Amino acid sequence: MNWKEGKHFDIWTVSHLLSGFVLGGWMINLGMDFLSASVAYLGIAILWEAFELYRDVREHSRNRVVDVLIGLAGYAGLFLVSKEGLIRMTWLMPLTAIYVSMGVYGYINYRRRKSGEENLA
Repeated sequence: MNWKEGKHFDIWTVSHLLSGFVLGGWMINLGMDFLSASVAYLGIAILWEAFELYRDVREHSRNRVVDVLIGLAGYAGLFLVSKEGLIRMTWLMPLTAIYVSMGVYGYINYRRRKSGEENLA
């Protein structure tokens, strides 16, 4: 897997897509209504991109916008899969594990690349 940053899309795009699906799934399953969960997810996605700027994560500005939009697409996809946004825990738990694993693996790879070491991929 190549974790290098792309101009619009990169492997992180998958992680952002999953973030919308997984975080939205948890919010809906924990009882948030659609509008509240939508606003909360959008806020989380924007704050995450701001955090990356603060931490000096360098990426194209278009990629930052695509990251938020892809996350929203994942969130919308949740409602395509389930009319009410509810997803069974038998799906949500493994998807959460995949999402977290991708984030951890990607972060480790990013830190190694940033420090000049070879990519894991």
